[in-house]
Amino acid sequence: MGSAVVDAAHVLTDTVETALSGYSERPTSGIGSAFRLAWTKRITTDQADGTLVLPDGAADILWMDGELVVAGPDRFAKREWTVPGSTIFGLRFARGAGSTWLGIEMRDLVGLRVPLADIVGRRRANELAEPLRAIDDATLLSAAMERAFQGMADPGAARFATTVIGVLNQAPIDAAVIPSAMQVTGLSERTLRRRCDQIFGYGPRTLARILRLQRLLGLLRTDPKLTLATAAAVVGFADQSHMTREVRSLTTLAPTTLSSLVAR
Repeated sequence: MGSAVVDAAHVLTDTVETALSGYSERPTSGIGSAFRLAWTKRITTDQADGTLVLPDGAADILWMDGELVVAGPDRFAKREWTVPGSTIFGLRFARGAGSTWLGIEMRDLVGLRVPLADIVGRRRANELAEPLRAIDDATLLSAAMERAFQGMADPGAARFATTVIGVLNQAPIDAAVIPSAMQVTGLSERTLRRRCDQIFGYGPRTLARILRLQRLLGLLRTDPKLTLATAAAVVGFADQSHMTREVRSLTTLAPTTLSSLVAR
């Protein structure tokens, strides 16, 4: 990477962050298939100790402190520190679309926050940033970001991403993840792993774990009164103990803590 990695609030829709104050999102419109959400995050004074960000298998483009930054996909939860009182605007890539749009393999961006100029060149980054620099209004700025980043994802990559995600969301047990994906895609294990690394940032087993975590978060958010044992069974964990180990590994949190945060 060209310049130093930038700390950023990679605010993910499918995380506890949606339950906290200062965050709003909406589906993108007229921007093509590469992006799925536009979001805004105001950093409040009670978040001076950082924001916990959970992995969701996606990358974002952020507008913060007058600069465009790429937030790569995360493998595990991480805590981000930002300036209280600041506002961050973001566009979230559809899962698997960031690699084609940015022209870089996602495995090279896992866990990183990098100036967009380091990836697409300073001239192109300045062209995209210029319309944003004179706008103060949050609504207008969010809409301006959508206009600046209009573009389509590669149809081939989009089809592969959709197919793999569909398979991994259906795989009943961890051992079935790779065989199921190989059968549906017609790819060898080696090729499957390589393509997943390229467009998601990690292999199918890691992606399956992250997608299962996101299913758990969605379920707890939809039905906060659901018992953790039932939630574990519904989203595909072997049992509640398996869920506890996975949640702690991916988020550093106990399932009960995660559930209480989501339910806020």
